[in-house]
Amino acid sequence: MKYKSTQVHKSFLVARRTLQVLLTALLIVIAFPTKSTFKYEFSKGQFWKHENLISPIDFAIKKTDKEIVAYAVLFGAMMSGLAGAYLS
Repeated sequence: MKYKSTQVHKSFLVARRTLQVLLTALLIVIAFPTKSTFKYEFSKGQFWKHENLISPIDFAIKKTDKEIVAYAVLFGAMMSGLAGAYLS
């Protein structure tokens, strides 16, 4: 008789633990959104159509000295071309 009661007790514990795991998984699935959304629309090669998007943190964009000089030359050429267009 004692053997049957411990076997029933173990079965009850396994069933209870299984139910707890299933309910916890169900609560996690319900609590988190199913689809993440990004409230901005953008396309590659197009201008940004919305208000300024500002990062809450600062981060460095690491460039070599060669890249910095190339961008400075490119920017200088663009600015001189714009100035020539506006002055003529």
